[in-house]
Amino acid sequence: MKKVYLFILGLLVLGGVVYYIATKPGAEPKVRSELQCQIAEMTYYYRPECPWCQRIDREETISKIKELGVNVREVNTRTGAVPRFSIDNEVYIGYRTFEELKELLGC
Repeated sequence: MKKVYLFILGLLVLGGVVYYIATKPGAEPKVRSELQCQIAEMTYYYRPECPWCQRIDREETISKIKELGVNVREVNTRTGAVPRFSIDNEVYIGYRTFEELKELLGC
């Protein structure tokens, strides 16, 4: 019975420590307002053998867009021109830099 009480006490202490760390001042995630985008979703169509798609991959463009909070649906396609981006019901065909995509997303 004594072990059960010690176990419960340990859990309470651990819970208190976790709560303290999570709620102490400065623990809130910092959101930089300049990284907020007007458009929250886009679709990226690609083919692994596409040289322009490979360049987008090397430059980590899609990862950077995701870091802005944009939900990116990546579609490996066998049809249509690639790279292709669908943003706010508009389709953009061809290579785009991170900065160009950021502008199209209203970031």
